[in-house]
Amino acid sequence: GLSKSRHGYPVLQDNKTVGMILDSGRSGAKAMPAGMLLEFLQRSGSDKFQSLTHRGFRWRRPPQGSITDYFGIPEDKSGILISQVLPHGTGSDVLKAGDYLTRIGKWRLTHDGKINHPNWGLALYDLLFLDQYKAGDSVELSVIRKRKPVILHTKVTTYGNDGHLVPLKRVGYSPRYIIQGGFLFQELTIDYLSIWGKNWRTRAPLRLRLFLEQNKTVMIPGKNNSEKKSVLNKKNPKHQSRVVLVTQVIPDAINIGYQNLSNAVVLKINDQTIHSLIDVSEAFLKPKNEFHRIDFLPGSERMSVVLPEEKLEESNQRIKNNYRIPKMFSL
Repeated sequence: GLSKSRHGYPVLQDNKTVGMILDSGRSGAKAMPAGMLLEFLQRSGSDKFQSLTHRGFRWRRPPQGSITDYFGIPEDKSGILISQVLPHGTGSDVLKAGDYLTRIGKWRLTHDGKINHPNWGLALYDLLFLDQYKAGDSVELSVIRKRKPVILHTKVTTYGNDGHLVPLKRVGYSPRYIIQGGFLFQELTIDYLSIWGKNWRTRAPLRLRLFLEQNKTVMIPGKNNSEKKSVLNKKNPKHQSRVVLVTQVIPDAINIGYQNLSNAVVLKINDQTIHSLIDVSEAFLKPKNEFHRIDFLPGSERMSVVLPEEKLEESNQRIKNNYRIPKMFSL
């Protein structure tokens, strides 16, 4: 039997442990292969370990009838329809939305996204990225694109947490921040949203939660422009687009009138569009007309604030001393 939590139990085959139950119900169970679990445990402490391999796309069942004809999908050709290409992951560099994916390597896909696995039988194709492929392996993707069969060549890649507009939990890292004039700048992350408790998905401010919807729900002018992001990331691959917030204002004479501001999404500082904390640091080097101007996304408590350039350094030192802050930034 299973515990009330229905997870954590081993899966046995021929008196050998082949996996671990992740979740189960009346109709079936989800399990993690033992090989993948062992690899994770063996490599997770290594600097070379990045993450598990992962697909770089979302998909859905192919449509029926006339829509299928429109895409040029043969009736006898099973597969799945690519609905969205993600920023990172296997296939993200070669697939396009609207592609009809029929094979991953030698594995033929059903309309439900399943493959005939040698050990597990009929299973979702995601299993291939868990126990058949390793990061760096070459793989062919067979698709129908614009009514023509095409073979795409790509590499199996790891899960790209850094590719998300809102990164997932990061274990073992200190929070990143910048303090200027008492304004505490931070990037929106799952870790930050978690300060609203275990029910943060309903308790955190809606305007912040919206960024989680495929990381594209709320369109920020200049932030989600794919062309600009591409140029930015080519210049510095580690400089990924983020949602930057003023999470709170530490009281000081320089920010009187602004001290109730919190969780405001930053659009620009001194006319420079802000994609990350690195941008915040750079923008404060370029004041406009002896002032620093911060512009926020509509819906924040204020549309903009201004700080006098000549008083900023003095204010920062005062805040550092009064509140015993060891460092005014952590990047």
